Amino acid sequence: MFDHYPKWSQEFARKYLSRTINQFILHGNVHDLVSLKEENGTKFNRLKSFLSEEFFGARDYVIFYDRASGIYFRDKESQKDFNQAIAGRDSLVGTDYANKMPKDPVRVMSLLEQYFRLRLDQKKSVALIIDYAETIVPMNDAASTGNEDRTSLVYLSRWAHDPMFLASDFTTVLITENLSDLNKTLVQNPYTTDIKINIPGEEDRLEFIKYETENDEWKSLSAVKPEIIAQQTAGLNFVNIRSVLSHARENKDKITFEGLSETKKELIEAEAYG
Repeated sequence: MFDHYPKWSQEFARKYLSRTINQFILHGNVHDLVSLKEENGTKFNRLKSFLSEEFFGARDYVIFYDRASGIYFRDKESQKDFNQAIAGRDSLVGTDYANKMPKDPVRVMSLLEQYFRLRLDQKKSVALIIDYAETIVPMNDAASTGNEDRTSLVYLSRWAHDPMFLASDFTTVLITENLSDLNKTLVQNPYTTDIKINIPGEEDRLEFIKYETENDEWKSLSAVKPEIIAQQTAGLNFVNIRSVLSHARENKDKITFEGLSETKKELIEAEAYG
């Protein structure tokens, strides 16, 4: 049923379909592209695009949140519906969130919960995707956890086990590169599960190389075969490999075995030091 998905998203789908958990933490290689097998070949999309357009493509509303961007939406329909709901709230309590949306987690979480309850009561399906989750519920000692972090943790914990949310078609996805950067209480919550996205394997790397270079003349791009590049790029992700290919294409600088080894070393060091 989900054979066209990468392995991590197959695991995600199985756990979601169990209907016992609605909160998921995606960690690891989260800033890379995601492969999706289609009838006319494999396509590669950003993680958030894959989640909103493919994995949650049938949801009525998909909402994103991160501390820098605030609340944003998959499509204009989701945004219009949210703004209408918030405008109604504004008229009742005297706020102006429909025109100036808050970005801080405390007000955002409160706003989202009111919206979720309203739409779930109408049997609508909703997905919330929180990027850079470590900035919302960071790993802290209990004594040093601020009020804002605690409030965010309370909201997320409540959504994970609230009977109304569990009985509805509702999912929260938290995205972070390092699981250890997240609040331990959230990670260890029995109503939350984590799924690791791994660096692509050799077969996937080769498929991506062929996808990226389908319009190139290979001999003008590289002095080594695609299979060799796939072998020698172990430890790199799709974005890294795209960078290698783009550099060769734009600078007319053929990929060589020696040059590839040096570039790989530089990319891995850059990743390690952020």
